[in-house]
Amino acid sequence: APNTIDSCEDYSIGKRGHDESIQSMKVASVDGAFLSVGEKARIEAYVFKAKDTSSRSNPNEKEYAHFWYAPDAKSKDWSHLRSTSFDPGSGGLMRLNLNFTLQPGDSTQAVRLTYGYAESRYMGPCDRMDKYFDVDDLVFEVNHGAIPVPSFQYIATLDSPLPNHSKSIAATYDS
Repeated sequence: APNTIDSCEDYSIGKRGHDESIQSMKVASVDGAFLSVGEKARIEAYVFKAKDTSSRSNPNEKEYAHFWYAPDAKSKDWSHLRSTSFDPGSGGLMRLNLNFTLQPGDSTQAVRLTYGYAESRYMGPCDRMDKYFDVDDLVFEVNHGAIPVPSFQYIATLDSPLPNHSKSIAATYDS
């Protein structure tokens, strides 16, 4: 299901715990202070790597993660921060980290992670180029000098012990 601030949607026929998916994202200041314009922040994301790609049309292709940043979440004007690739087939959780500088813009900013297989290597911020693709955004507040703003974390859980509750989303913050 989409976890984005715009109409960008996941396009995945994959299964949780078996195929590519974003499990969580967090944005925090690098120095432990408040998120402030001009300061370094870190995106920490956990993605699930595919366990077996042997039945896919391109079984030896890589998985791709693309980090995007919008200094004004309302404008949804995404800037590319970095892309990275991984060999598939090992399965399991993998942590991705990226440091970046918080830019002037609105006090409400956003980061996006797109993660997918094979054709996902040439992605824009909302291109769905592969059947195994996940996209998630995290919106957070940035201090422009007035009031300190804590770091935020987004966690998406697709399984639930409650009947008829296959999805839950939680947000927490670091003070």
